[in-house]
Amino acid sequence: MQLLLGAEIGTQGIRGVVVDENLEVVARQSFEHNLVELQPGWAEHDTDQVWWRGFKSVVKELLRTVSAKDIRCISCSGIYPCLLPAIGASPLRRAILYNDTRAVSEIGEVQALTERLKTQTRNSFSTQSVVPKMLWLKKNENELYRKADRFFTSNNYITYKLTNRYVLDYAQTMHYEPLYCFAEKGWSEECARLIGLNLKNLPALLKPIEVAGHITEEAALECGLQEGTPVAVSSSDAVAEILSMGGEKEGRVSLLYGSSGVISLTTDNEFPPGSLSVIPHPVLKDRFWWTSGPTAAAILTKWFRDNFAGSEIELASSRGISSYELLSAGAESISEGSEGLIVLPYFSGERHPIIDPQARGVFLGLTTYHTRLHMYRALLEGVAYSFRQSLEEITGHGKEVKDIVSGGGGAKSRLWVQIVSDVTGYDQLVPLRATGADIGSAYMAGLAVGLIDSIWDLQKKVLDGAQETTCQPGANSTYQKFYELYKGLYPKMKADMHRLAELGNANR
Repeated sequence: MQLLLGAEIGTQGIRGVVVDENLEVVARQSFEHNLVELQPGWAEHDTDQVWWRGFKSVVKELLRTVSAKDIRCISCSGIYPCLLPAIGASPLRRAILYNDTRAVSEIGEVQALTERLKTQTRNSFSTQSVVPKMLWLKKNENELYRKADRFFTSNNYITYKLTNRYVLDYAQTMHYEPLYCFAEKGWSEECARLIGLNLKNLPALLKPIEVAGHITEEAALECGLQEGTPVAVSSSDAVAEILSMGGEKEGRVSLLYGSSGVISLTTDNEFPPGSLSVIPHPVLKDRFWWTSGPTAAAILTKWFRDNFAGSEIELASSRGISSYELLSAGAESISEGSEGLIVLPYFSGERHPIIDPQARGVFLGLTTYHTRLHMYRALLEGVAYSFRQSLEEITGHGKEVKDIVSGGGGAKSRLWVQIVSDVTGYDQLVPLRATGADIGSAYMAGLAVGLIDSIWDLQKKVLDGAQETTCQPGANSTYQKFYELYKGLYPKMKADMHRLAELGNANR
């Protein structure tokens, strides 16, 4: 047998999968983990415990089903952009995650730096950009910053631990501007000098579907893998998951219901308008993904479950089902608009389309009549409104959206998928075949070693028999009224949100 092993370092957990040469799932495993949130707006992972230990645990469980000798290639994707300063493979602190909003003031510094360098960037700067995080680290933990000889994100840390090769894929460079120069397809020596980095501190750049290196003797002993097994460069969790969904058709959008939400459209234009971001396509030459989507999506359902759904958790455990199923079943009986309740889902600041790290989450319209289930449905609807805003930005710049192919953990919720179709007005295809960033990672591993020839073969397999969710015109008409209210709330509340954020930070 020729097998491929794919893994994903996620915000809320780690997943791993083994697929065969026909891309059929042979084994799959996952474990949950938590964020470290020392104060509002901060989000970190203990990388040795969460990333490396989690990866090893998943791999060892998968190897209970298959032999390491049969694994042709390994690939690990992960959340991005994260900032992990390290000396070699030894972390100097916990990793600062993509949804961490501490580097607000540094964004202006990066914009000024870009103007000084006269660099034409492709993406807007936000706290999801890497360079503001670097500047925050330099200002606030300077001794640590100066000691570091490596700056990792999640997946290339795992690759380094496996192969001792310090590499990064081109698809993730979008969040490294202006340190990364799109025009030259490489690191900017001048920018590195200005922020106090040696180019040796930065990884070599490769395509996601190239081989990064091979399993070392030390990694083989730690993980149970075969020494010398190839390891693909891989990419972010979003890139891997989009690839797993097969949504490359003209006018088809890929939509991820992940911890954060992602909307992606394939284009030949590397200059995205408005707040849209661009990702170099991981496989196709001279093609790009325009992307958008909220910072917080499925992470909000976990937040709600963990804090307000104790009874559902207990009942689900006794029945052997998901607590989210119980929450959705209860929320399904509530009418569109959650009987006068609207949520602004800015619980981790917001990237698209408002680009505001100081935005804050809001429940508006609460009365003593409303229940926890009203609040839960309103959360689902709030994310759906955000998805619609992102889709409107894409169509507002002349791109046609015909339909949507959806994936991610939240896509398992029939209620949520229906709400998004009803809010946006678009039908959705949800593949019945297994998708996910771990699956996409395995696909990239197959492409790296030639076990898979073409992504078009993947698309046919993934979308065969996909379940279709259609927009209900009546519900869409009802949601139109709530959506108009939703769009008008942020501009009115922005100043107060910022004041609250400042007061919260001042009183730490």
